[in-house]
Amino acid sequence: MPKYVSFFTYTPEAWRAMTENPQDRSGAARALVENVGGRLESYYWMSGKFDGLLIADLPDDQAAAALAVVVKGAGAVKEYETHALTSTDHAPALLKKAQTAGKNYRSPGR
Repeated sequence: MPKYVSFFTYTPEAWRAMTENPQDRSGAARALVENVGGRLESYYWMSGKFDGLLIADLPDDQAAAALAVVVKGAGAVKEYETHALTSTDHAPALLKKAQTAGKNYRSPGR
């Protein structure tokens, strides 16, 4: 199954609610990922531009998009972005495809 990473930033209202009623949100994230046929690998809070991230194995891009729709629609996050991950095992094949694709490509002005 393809692996995805999603970064999120909570709204001030969500932080207030979690501060007033502390809870582990990983269970909710796990249930959501499982509802689209995936498996949650990890869920972390962090400092910086984003408040946290989750890494999940998901069936496909549609499942990843469905998660985004649910999370964004719930109103507890103000930013949410997802990226497909490529393992180092798959990197040589990806680079080979890039080599083939680039043979006839010319950048603008060349």
